[in-house]
Amino acid sequence: MSWMNLDLKAAETASDLAKSAEGSGLKKNDVEKIVQSAGSVLAHQGLSAYFLHLKATKKPWARSVESHTYELLRTAWPEVLGVSKGNPLEDSAKFGDELHRLIEGKQLVDQMLIYLRYHAKTLPEKK
Repeated sequence: MSWMNLDLKAAETASDLAKSAEGSGLKKNDVEKIVQSAGSVLAHQGLSAYFLHLKATKKPWARSVESHTYELLRTAWPEVLGVSKGNPLEDSAKFGDELHRLIEGKQLVDQMLIYLRYHAKTLPEKK
């Protein structure tokens, strides 16, 4: 695997998601709730539960978070997800094959969510 700055990739992904949130019509509070709840599920239940939670969330912007997260993981580990079916929930199970990859994947998504929380706080209030 070639070297890349994964922290920068996480920050870029969060920035893209914040821009899409601003254009989605969601209230700032709703964006913060989605990010907070997704982070909580990730921390307590792991990657598969994180993707399942986003899929179950009623707000359409959560699908954007799901797809951006999946692309972030595909960028970081193309050898694992490069020839996948494109199903984040099923493909996240592939990270369990190697403990270090599971831990690194979870940390990368957590870092992206931290950046996204900061971006969410800067979104304008909608009426």
